Amino acid sequence: MTGSPHIARKYATAFLSAAGPKNALGKAVADLNTVAASYRAGDKAWDALEHPLVSESRMQEVLKSIFGGKVEGSVLRLVALLAARRRLKYLPQIASAVETAAELAGGIVRAQVRSAKPLTDAQRSRLQDKLARFTQGPAGSVKVVLEVREDPALVAGVSVKIGDWFLERSLRSELRQIKELWIQ
Repeated sequence: MTGSPHIARKYATAFLSAAGPKNALGKAVADLNTVAASYRAGDKAWDALEHPLVSESRMQEVLKSIFGGKVEGSVLRLVALLAARRRLKYLPQIASAVETAAELAGGIVRAQVRSAKPLTDAQRSRLQDKLARFTQGPAGSVKVVLEVREDPALVAGVSVKIGDWFLERSLRSELRQIKELWIQ
């Protein structure tokens, strides 16, 4: 991803506060993801919008002709603002940050899990329960969605990433710690 996560979070926070009632948030998030996917696909219209000689009024016209009536107004306003400020490169990161924040507001937390070997259903369930208890906030229950992938480089064990929090309990990390102790 290109850009600064800090900038993306600021725009995402502003978008969520301006997007309107929570019942309309789902459509706005879906629309934003659709627009971001179009940007990532590299359609020619995006190249034109990013050209330094294109005026802000022309940008507005192009965006309205492409997305007008097809996406929520809040999405169109955000994309127009990004285009005017020459910050369209942050659009994919902003869409991702908005989706994460919307899920969190809905009580959903995503956990990226890497394991040396495939996890059994029982292991997945136990890990999901423990992470749900760990991430439990004062607002109530949290649903943890596991995104599991195999990583044989771990040798044995597991690593878990939720937002900025990271835990690695693997043979690889243990061996690395032993090596560092020996080198000292």
